[in-house]
Formats: sequence, structure tokens, C-alpha cells
Amino acid sequence: MLLRIIKFSLLILLFYSLSCREPQKAELKAYLPNETLIYLETDDLSKVSAVFTGNRYWQSLSDQSDNYLSFLKNKQAALAVTGFENTDEGAALQVRPNLALAIDTGSSGPQVTATAEKILRELSRRFSGGEGAVEKQTAEDAQWMSAPGSDDKKIYAAVSGAVVVIANNEKTLRQCLDLKQGKGESLRLNKELLEAKEQYGAPDQIAFGYVSAAGVKELSNYLSVSYALRSSENSLTREMISGILPDIMQKTIGPVAWSARAVPAGVEDTYFIKTEKEFAGTVFQTVKASVNEGGCDPKYLPEDIFSTSCYRLEEPRLAWRGAVLSLAKQLDPKTLGLFEQFSRQLLKPYGIDDPELFLSAVGPQIITARFDADGDSAAAIVKIADKEKLKQAISETFDLRKAPEISAGAEVWKSKDGEFAAAFLAEDLIIGNTEAIAKCLQAGGAEKTAGPETPSNFTGSGAIVVTRQKDDSAVRILSEIAAERGKTVEVTSYAFIETRIEPRGIKRRSISAFGLFGEIFRQAIE
Repeated sequence: MLLRIIKFSLLILLFYSLSCREPQKAELKAYLPNETLIYLETDDLSKVSAVFTGNRYWQSLSDQSDNYLSFLKNKQAALAVTGFENTDEGAALQVRPNLALAIDTGSSGPQVTATAEKILRELSRRFSGGEGAVEKQTAEDAQWMSAPGSDDKKIYAAVSGAVVVIANNEKTLRQCLDLKQGKGESLRLNKELLEAKEQYGAPDQIAFGYVSAAGVKELSNYLSVSYALRSSENSLTREMISGILPDIMQKTIGPVAWSARAVPAGVEDTYFIKTEKEFAGTVFQTVKASVNEGGCDPKYLPEDIFSTSCYRLEEPRLAWRGAVLSLAKQLDPKTLGLFEQFSRQLLKPYGIDDPELFLSAVGPQIITARFDADGDSAAAIVKIADKEKLKQAISETFDLRKAPEISAGAEVWKSKDGEFAAAFLAEDLIIGNTEAIAKCLQAGGAEKTAGPETPSNFTGSGAIVVTRQKDDSAVRILSEIAAERGKTVEVTSYAFIETRIEPRGIKRRSISAFGLFGEIFRQAIE
């Protein structure tokens, strides 16, 4: 679903060609419906393209001059998801977004039509795999075009002054053109969007995005099923997750805002998730960052690890209990039983049976580590505050009556099915996937080299979670481009992420080579 959404916005940069005239900018929101669920905009496509062309690896692979995308300067674009439709199969995950894309070409006359045709042809080639044959027709004194899309559907385009409007169905395109003529309410004066831009937009942003409260509700159903399918192979567990998550999301999460700005290390993405007032207040009071902001000890982390997160909580048990109880207050009493089961399952991927008891027996800093992109191999590292309570919290998964194995100075118990291991050291407990635990113990006795350099404007101060992970999107993009040019490239790239709890929601900031644009690009080229 999201793949279809982001491909449209990305491909503008790849195929957009227009003149360098600079007429007054068009108000693109006037073409988009007020009930838009997801909205993305940029006022200067050249700044978005510079995210890629300014990267040192990209420059080493490109045969183009530094200003070969200069024609994008001050050119704006806006993308809207106006709704979702189930496909003919009717499966929960098989949904089709209704998309509308408006591009201000800054041109006039035949040049705008030529630009529209070129964009439409290239989009068609990308999605249909065909030649991108464009059909033209005149409708209501406007030049309409269509071309084959994916799944035997068509992509439509029309020209309105200097603006090209593209949609993945005829009804949406007609609605956009009608809005410009004053037939209906557009997004231009949408109060929720205007407030989000005022509160969460950045003065030097190169792009802004927004998911409305209605959009969150729509997405919650699809995302919950997707998460359920990824998180468990057990049908009952999947049913429980897909049944409880939409209720949680719809009653606690409000609008979501995103902004991106260029920084020396690449792109800084900032997300703000507005939450329900009472829920936000309770979580803000209970989920507090530890006073000791020192970094988590990397002693047991292998150097080739995919990602690691450091949770710095003043009181881990209180943070857990505050979040869980706040969520429970928002739910229908009929679903509380399911929610209790769901909450107890959240730490199962580490072999932990009773999360609250476990967190009552650890120190304020908790490390989690993923050894692969999918998280199939993971471990948690904690300081032991109460060893007996920790054993009690994992006693369902582990048979602690058996004598432990001794490995690298640790007492190691295996789970009853052999999937998990728990290694008790003098001060630390390492628990998770059996293979991951073995790697952590091995790393504990190995000499470490310096890790990746943290960006200068990334401190993590006051954050409850700080994450460092391999930048998989950047690696894939640059490797793909190198392959297309018959070259090879060795890419070392990391993303740095911090999460904070604020009085009215959750703020997440990340710094990486290409940011969210990189994920968009990766999805489009694969």
C-alpha cells in the first residue's frame, strides 16, 4: 500500500523536465480535497534532489555535473492520499490508495502539456512495465491524458495552467480539477493541516508531511493486520493483535506531522505523533528519561550488529505500568482481556514472560540489539537489580531448575524449545535469541574498535530511547546505482534516532544519509 504512495512522489525527481521561468507559484493545496488523509509537499524540488546528489558516494558514482538538476530549483509538488479502496480480492491487506499529485511546472502553454506527457509516460513504464503509451483527449476544455498503470489500471493526468495534476483513477482527477473551479472544499484552508504546519514545521525544512486524524484511523486497520502477520505465525496471536491494535491506535493517536531538513550528515527527519490528551499527560508523567544520561555500555555488542537501542528510563517498571494503564483506560471494557494478553506478549521475542516483573528487577538503562534487518535475531542486555525476580519473570520459557551451562563466565540457561537463552553474569543479564546471546558473550571478551561517528548535531540528551542502526536504504540505493553503471561501491552508512516523550505526544528525530527520501527512493527502484 505505502509502496504505491511513495513511488509517485519519488518519480517526479527522476523524470521532471521544465523551463527555468519563475512565475508566481501556484497554490497546489487548492487542487486537493479537504478530506485528504495523507499529505506531502515540497516548495523546492532541487533541495530534495540535493539530498542525493550531495552525498559523497553518489558523487563518486554519478557522471553528471553538479548542477544537472538545477531546473528543479523553486519548483513545488504536493501529493495527497484521499482514501483507500479494497481490491477485487477483498483481502484485508490488498488495498489501493486513491492518489493525487500536483506539480507546479512554472511553465505555460505547450511546454506544460509536454511535461505532463513525459511524466505520465515514465510513470506508466515504471508501473506497467510497458512502453508507456499515452492516450490524449479533450474533456471540459482541458487536455486529459491516460496511460497504463499497474494491475490493469490506468494513470490519468490533466493540465491546469502551469500545474500538472496526476491521479491513479479518473474520479480523483476530476475531483481535483473541480476543486480548483470552486466546486467543493479544498485542502487550502484545512485548519488541522494549517495548525500542524505552524506547530511542527521547521523554518529551514525542505519538505513537510502530514497524516490527518482521519488518516490515522484509516491506516490503523491495515497497519495492524500487517504487524500481526509479521510478528507471529500463530493464528490466535495474529487475531488478537489485529483485533486490539486498531482500537488502541484510534483512541490514543491523533494527527502525525513530519518535516525534513538538510544537515551536514545528510537529512534530519522529525516526526511528531500527537496523542490523546489524558493519555499524553499520564505517559509524560511516568515515562521519564533517566537523570544519568551516560551512554549504554557497548561491552557485549558485536561490531557487526545491525542496530542497537539504549533505553534510559528513570524507573523502567513505572514507565511500563504507566503506559499500559493509560492505554487500558482508552479501551472498551470488552477488549481489556485481549489487551492484557497482548501487553504480556510484547517482550516475548526476548523470551520474557512477565514484562512488569522483569522491569521491576533491572537498572535504568536497557540495551536491545538486532542482528538482522528483520529482527529475527535479537537480544536485550540489562543490569541486574534483583536476580530472583528476573528468574521468576522468565520461568515459563526457561526451566531454571536445570543446571546452567557455563560460557564466557556466564551461567546460561536455554529455553525449553532451545530458541532462547538467558546468560546471567555478575552484574548483567543478556537474554534473547540463542544465537544472538552466543555472539554477545563472545563480544564481551573481544577487543573493540571505534564505532561509527555520531553526527555533531545529535546529542540524544533528554531522550528516552537512542538508536543507532545500519542505513539499509542508503546501502541498497547506492549499490543499485553502482550496479547499473557497472561499478562497485563499499558503503558505510548509519542512521541515528532519538525518541522523546513530550506533554502532547511523541517526538522522534533521526539523522541519516537520505532520510525518509531514501526509503522512498529504495522502494521505487526495487
